[in-house]
Amino acid sequence: MVKVLKMAKPYVSSYPGIANFLGILQSYPQTEDWIFQNFIQVVYYENTNDQYLHEMTGSLLDLESGLWLIGQYSYCPFFSQYILNREILHQCSKDVVTFFKKCWIMIIMSTCILIIECYLSLDFEVLAEAIRRENESNLYTKNIALIKFDSAYRYIFNINVLRSRVEDYLFSQDSEKRFALIDDKRYWFGLSYYDKIADQFRKHSRDMRLIHNLVDQKTIMNNRLKYLANKEIIDNKQLHFLTKDNTTMLKKLVLLRNITI
Repeated sequence: MVKVLKMAKPYVSSYPGIANFLGILQSYPQTEDWIFQNFIQVVYYENTNDQYLHEMTGSLLDLESGLWLIGQYSYCPFFSQYILNREILHQCSKDVVTFFKKCWIMIIMSTCILIIECYLSLDFEVLAEAIRRENESNLYTKNIALIKFDSAYRYIFNINVLRSRVEDYLFSQDSEKRFALIDDKRYWFGLSYYDKIADQFRKHSRDMRLIHNLVDQKTIMNNRLKYLANKEIIDNKQLHFLTKDNTTMLKKLVLLRNITI
């Protein structure tokens, strides 16, 4: 039996996990309200704990939890997520195919992403072999996330929430206090993200992902503006003005990203 999973071309491609996340969401029209109310804020962070592989990096705020066991799916109401330790698979290694068949339709092993969808044909034996060969020394592959999409859930767009998140971006703050309990990282939000990138490029290293993250943000914004116009939240004149400015920034960021590469 072949199971074909829906997968659209995602707005975001800076990180594989984020791309897969949006690739699923964008396949379902009912997720549009949630998508365009989110993915505004950006966050730059520095790790203060030596166990992490990366000292500093950046991402979209909506897809950062700050904790090892809480992935981006936990913050999206369209998904149910359960985290399992990878050791469970090793204990049932002789019958791992049966294990997967009993699980939900998509399995993600951190940076090792295993998807059966329209772009990739993957049988269970290949899946089992990939698990047997997985390098246990990789800090990002300790756990397995079992994901289920809730096609019955409905989300209602809230303009006040959108306004609050735009203000957070402009004033370099996080009024939702998402990382209040995290004590091993330091965070910078919104416009201060640009200052931190410039500082890192001067003092440390040039990380293309930091720029590509902004490319993703501007790409989503162009699509968001069309959405807001279709909802008659902004008029055509505002759509033209805002899209022109956003596209100008997007082109400059693409150029900067390519130079960085």
